[in-house]
Amino acid sequence: VLNIQQAINRFDLNFEYFYMGKFDKERGELASVINLLSDEKSKEIFQAHVDFRVHGNIDILHRYLTQEDQYVPDFFVDHLCSLEIPLTVIDCGACYGDLLNSVLQKSINIGEYIAFEPDRKNREVLANMLRKSEINSIIIPLGVGDKEVDLKFASGEGMASHFDENGTDIIKIVSLDSILFGDVHLIKMDIEGFEQEALWGATQIIEKSKPALAISLYHKPDDIITLPLYLAQYYSKFYIRQHGRYGFDLVLYCFN
Repeated sequence: VLNIQQAINRFDLNFEYFYMGKFDKERGELASVINLLSDEKSKEIFQAHVDFRVHGNIDILHRYLTQEDQYVPDFFVDHLCSLEIPLTVIDCGACYGDLLNSVLQKSINIGEYIAFEPDRKNREVLANMLRKSEINSIIIPLGVGDKEVDLKFASGEGMASHFDENGTDIIKIVSLDSILFGDVHLIKMDIEGFEQEALWGATQIIEKSKPALAISLYHKPDDIITLPLYLAQYYSKFYIRQHGRYGFDLVLYCFN
């Protein structure tokens, strides 16, 4: 069992990630999130992460590790397949194409795959993967947010590439609403803390198409509360699953 300080040291995490001081002040919001969740497993996982951050016992997360594929757990696959149409998939923070690989393994019918990935080395790996497939696809070398802006970016770090004021590259951020048109069926976001801004920037798409969402919940302390509550105006079904070897890869799944 790791204590809180050992976890911080082992995983090079910022102490603020653990959100220790704010939970007592937000009991009402915690209850609101729990009431949104659609199954008992989601509620148990959510409560485990709250307990972990309050009490600092990382061992509690190990009870809820899932063997289901990240971004495409079984219940999510069932929903996507029930649409019975070729899907337009938007992959924000595509990295090496993990989402695409998982979707293909599940035999989900993809009509179009649009990847946003600002890191050049990651794009090269993804492009090699796409060349071996027959999918109608495009890789867009931009970040995703709520407005057009140029930001410094720390590239070359694989899955950990991120926006950083000390970064050496300049990356353009755009909103999904500003460059995407037509129906969208699935949006995945794993964009190192820009999930809330990216959702704001996809308001028109979400209102029109109600795409299924797979959204990372672990990059900012507030996300575990603010993202589900924000999306409650658009969606009726909410699930949380915990992925990764150590349980930090928390993902929110939403659909109607």
